[in-house]
Amino acid sequence: VTGLKITGHFLAGELPPKLISRQEVEQIHSGTATGAGMKFDITEHKDIDDFYRWLKSPQGNYTHMPGQWAAFAPLWHFNPGHALFDGLYPIFVSMMLWGLQDAQFTFYLLCGGCSEAIVEKQLPGSYATREKIYAKFAGLGSLRSGDAPPIGLMDDVVFGIGNNGQKTDHSV
Repeated sequence: VTGLKITGHFLAGELPPKLISRQEVEQIHSGTATGAGMKFDITEHKDIDDFYRWLKSPQGNYTHMPGQWAAFAPLWHFNPGHALFDGLYPIFVSMMLWGLQDAQFTFYLLCGGCSEAIVEKQLPGSYATREKIYAKFAGLGSLRSGDAPPIGLMDDVVFGIGNNGQKTDHSV
């Protein structure tokens, strides 16, 4: 996903306790296949008035995306095994770690067009089929980052799968 920028906005001193540092975000995602080309950032506002000023500024020209979101970069999700165990399972564990396993949400798929031409030619509709499964599981659908507004402001989002993949998860 080249050129995608994800920014978390927080009030100074109120970063969620489970949020990792800016340096850790860059270290985790800078060299991975699913994070290459994405820019991750954290913006702290000194107070609520500072945040409102940002919202009204040209940089804050956003589209409101209400509700609970779960954002992740699916890996080879044309394949049912990868779709389930490298995508759905780890993002569900991320939701569970935040106590949101029973919440309805929308998946935000960090994959631009989310398909490779060669795979679509050989297995037509395979990506779309798995994305329908993701949407059904989420309860409120899914949205590809390539189909999203240029600047979307999400109410709540659980971002990424961390080390929750089926090969590395020992937390549950």
